[in-house]
Amino acid sequence: MRKAFGDLHKRLIHLTNYVSGMVIIGGNQAAAQSRFMRDFISEQSDAVNLAYLHGKTQTTEAQYRQQLLTQLLGRAEDDHSSLTHQLGSLLGQQQQVLIAISGADHLSNKLVKELWHLARNAESIEDGHLAIILAGEQEWADAVRHHLDGSHLPVFVPYDFSEGSEAEAPEPSQLDRLIADKRRAFSERLRQRQDQTQNTKSTKSNKPILMMVAALVFMGCFGGLLLWLYPELLTNVGEVPEESRVRVQSDAEPSLPADTIEKEPEQAGSDEPPLVAEPESDKVVTDWQTAVKEITPVEDVEQPQQEESTEPEPPADRQQNEPSPADTSSQTQPAVAELPQYAWNEAQILTLPKSHYVLQLSAASQSEVLSDFRQRHDLSDALRYRTNRYGGHWHVLVSSDSYASLDEARQALAALPQPLQQEGAFAKRVAQVHKEIQQGYAEQTDE
Repeated sequence: MRKAFGDLHKRLIHLTNYVSGMVIIGGNQAAAQSRFMRDFISEQSDAVNLAYLHGKTQTTEAQYRQQLLTQLLGRAEDDHSSLTHQLGSLLGQQQQVLIAISGADHLSNKLVKELWHLARNAESIEDGHLAIILAGEQEWADAVRHHLDGSHLPVFVPYDFSEGSEAEAPEPSQLDRLIADKRRAFSERLRQRQDQTQNTKSTKSNKPILMMVAALVFMGCFGGLLLWLYPELLTNVGEVPEESRVRVQSDAEPSLPADTIEKEPEQAGSDEPPLVAEPESDKVVTDWQTAVKEITPVEDVEQPQQEESTEPEPPADRQQNEPSPADTSSQTQPAVAELPQYAWNEAQILTLPKSHYVLQLSAASQSEVLSDFRQRHDLSDALRYRTNRYGGHWHVLVSSDSYASLDEARQALAALPQPLQQEGAFAKRVAQVHKEIQQGYAEQTDE
């Protein structure tokens, strides 16, 4: 980046990296504006989803929309729908989106309003981050910012581009190649992420099948090992034990009356001795009613009651050695974490509700610069805190008053003096400020 545009470059980085919204740059020397915008786009990181256009007289609204959708989404589904409808899906994603347009004075008022509505929608979404930069002639910039609706206006940055007009402009093909390379790298990361998701799903779907195959292989190996060690198991399959056969045959024979059993040897005329009558306990039951009458009732036997067991009391010396509940609670009571030592007004800022908003007036890496700014603009009641950014400490100056809604914060922003508005003051959520304070004192908290 050339030294002549260094201050404008730093200011745009501050306005686009930390808050969503629209920035209008007004000034002459259209060629110098175009060179500056291309240089600014080329220095963005690969994580930024960016689009760059150069306004021309003969370009229509549909062509502008097609170029924006192609660069941001990789496709253009409908060239005639509003940008708020087609680019609304980008706002819910956790990525930074940057749209830069040079020669914006050639855009129609309708297209400028669509971009303004898109920027306002991005401000109301916490995860979305969208910044739009429009660069055009000075007269156009003064006129268009007053035709936009809303409780607040976009940030207006007048700048004289005549200082760097003599420098040579880079070839347009280099910028096109740069944007194409970043687009391909971003698409490649998305494709790799989708492939990882699909591979994970396929692995989960194949897991039950693999478990079933493993179980079958284990059962087959275990069964083969048993047959190899005990081959008699296979030869005895289907054979009925001898005891079972005898029992089946005995159960199948019909029971005969007692007199028939006694007379059977005499009728047969054999030499075997006569059968002796069985004892009374071994008589064969031939009649159900007779068997019921012969049953003797059994008296109920009283079972002794079990004595309740009582646990023995522990010895006296053991009772003395056991700690009391008060001692246990005192030993297990956790230590109270110490608060970090704040350098500025962090303790007062942390008492503000997280849902409120404050106005960020300025920020710098050196506290002396912030003190000079505070004294120059008579901001003695303003609050400041410390955070970490760019690999070191970063000091931020905010308003002492907080606002319950974003509309109230915008009204207070519009009521600031004109020099403070030109310095780039903007509204910031208190929850974000608390998070930055924690980042600034993370080392003390870890200790």
